[in-house]
Amino acid sequence: VSQSRYFLTAAAALALIASPASANEFGGAYVSATAGVDDVRKLPDSTDVIYGANAGVNIPVGDAIVGVEATVDNVFERERELGASARLGYTFGSVMPYVEAGYTNYRDVFSRELDGLRLGGGVEVNISDSVFVSLEGRYTDFEAGVGKHAVIGGLGIRF
Repeated sequence: VSQSRYFLTAAAALALIASPASANEFGGAYVSATAGVDDVRKLPDSTDVIYGANAGVNIPVGDAIVGVEATVDNVFERERELGASARLGYTFGSVMPYVEAGYTNYRDVFSRELDGLRLGGGVEVNISDSVFVSLEGRYTDFEAGVGKHAVIGGLGIRF
């Protein structure tokens, strides 16, 4: 079964637990802890596990959300990734699907640093006034023909 099937199944399950909300409930600053799986192409990959944290700000514009997000992944490993992305989402009750694009810097197992373009998308679901869960798929195209696919879940708090 492919990673995309898992992603779609989990996104549908998250939508089932949704409760009514407005775009304003997705607005403001947030932090989240993340974990998932990844696959690096054309480089040795010491682990297929990804863990980290996100911090960002969402601005409601009608039912849409415009935001920015910073990410840190696997900072305690030889391989680590730092990123910054712009996000665009649309709210459907307590569910917000979104897309993102941004810059990423990856340090590989040989301590070489590669810059890349990250594209992704996901869904956030509010489970209370300030707590949300998320599921995201990412692809990053690094220099030197290196690519990385990841599927990541998160648990976050809005302020």
